[in-house]
Amino acid sequence: MKYIHTLNMDYWWAIHSIGEYTPQANAGELEIWLKDTADRWGAHFFDFRLYNLPYLDQMIADSEYMEKDDPRYDLFIERRDALEAGTTDYFIGSLYYDFTVLGGLNDKTVFDVKNESNTKPFFGTLFIRETEPLFPNTVIGWMERLSMELFGERFKFAFADSDIYSSNLALRAYRKHIEGDEQK
Repeated sequence: MKYIHTLNMDYWWAIHSIGEYTPQANAGELEIWLKDTADRWGAHFFDFRLYNLPYLDQMIADSEYMEKDDPRYDLFIERRDALEAGTTDYFIGSLYYDFTVLGGLNDKTVFDVKNESNTKPFFGTLFIRETEPLFPNTVIGWMERLSMELFGERFKFAFADSDIYSSNLALRAYRKHIEGDEQK
């Protein structure tokens, strides 16, 4: 079992549709831990950003992920189009190795692709063929579906208890804010 933790509270604010400017939950900055614990030492497995198709389209429109003059832009658009057509379920935008950015997997697992120093990546950007918001069950389903291809092993996933606690804190803070506004 691997445990998913969010890297910031924006994910939970989006899940609960909290706040006037909160976008739909179309992206998440997540990390995978080996155990369900708030103690990060010894538990870290991999960090990633997960984006669905609507968010990917917004990133393209805003030139947020890749500028149009980037030499890899056409390939990036081809991979996006393959997601929409259903000819692929995902693609890796980039893998990060001690601040070195490399390209796609080319039929290897995430940990098989090493940099010049023979170290495995610590962070990846993953785009998936999903049009619905990335609710927790959706994220879990995608990670279980892709774990063999990404990590070379089939894993079960769950959101960690500490993350569920964070989710509840976000909801409680929002309710307290609303109640405070109603009393004014």
